[in-house]
Amino acid sequence: MRSLILSVILSGAFTVSAEQILPDEMHCTPVLIEIPLHDNICDYGTGVFIGESNKIFLVTAAHVIFNFNSTNKLELQNSKATLYAFKYGKDSTDKNVTFLDLKKLMDEGFVRRYSTHDVAVIQLGKSIPTGTNNISQEFFENGVNFTNDSSVDLLLAGSNCRKFNDIQDGSEAYILGYPVELLNTNIQAEVDFSYPLIRKGIISQRNLKTGKLIIDSGVYGGNSGGPVIIIEHPFLDRTTYKIGGLITQFVPVMTRIVPQIGVTNSDLVNSGYGVAEPIDYALQLMRQ
Repeated sequence: MRSLILSVILSGAFTVSAEQILPDEMHCTPVLIEIPLHDNICDYGTGVFIGESNKIFLVTAAHVIFNFNSTNKLELQNSKATLYAFKYGKDSTDKNVTFLDLKKLMDEGFVRRYSTHDVAVIQLGKSIPTGTNNISQEFFENGVNFTNDSSVDLLLAGSNCRKFNDIQDGSEAYILGYPVELLNTNIQAEVDFSYPLIRKGIISQRNLKTGKLIIDSGVYGGNSGGPVIIIEHPFLDRTTYKIGGLITQFVPVMTRIVPQIGVTNSDLVNSGYGVAEPIDYALQLMRQ
């Protein structure tokens, strides 16, 4: 296996002028996760590469990896997964492709799931010497294979994450991911999912009872596991961007449909609000 070049694009939070929109580099952070199911049908989710203690992790929603319909909480949807990481500024076909043997990684203790929250982490890389840029395949676990020489756009947990208690209600936020539910083969496809879709909203509520974030932005199937980027303006001329959570679901609402007098039906629909697990739970798993 040829060398893998690890591009650590951050040594601290992104800092740009206050008037600048989401930096180009942040467009690279979401990773499309493809899980084969059956009959050429795949399930999709989003994740993000995060570095912690010189190790490389894929962080995502647990239900992207595990079968939530099973009584066995550690039953995988499939033993295989493929990761697609878009290179911003390149052609849409220029992506890093990574193949994971999830069963092998889990058997060796590199897949961890939070017991009470919809969060999972997969350790992709072993301990990496500080300051090392040229990473050979020996630093990656068995069960992780790359198509060719590649680069990983890596966020650093210590400087690029914002914990639950440090997030304020009303904070601006970006949601990045691959909501492939919007891709309907029966109609003209309006969204190009060769690279991420970006939405912007605010943190509507820090739910202290559930420990989750409520976001004023619609999310759809495929967004799960995608990063919630908190926008902060510590000074008038500076803006920082940090991961505050992972999308897990939308907030449902029951609507009433009255086709005729005396007959009322109900339908559960997307309210336009999203739910995110704080990044705290992923950090706990990564630091175990």
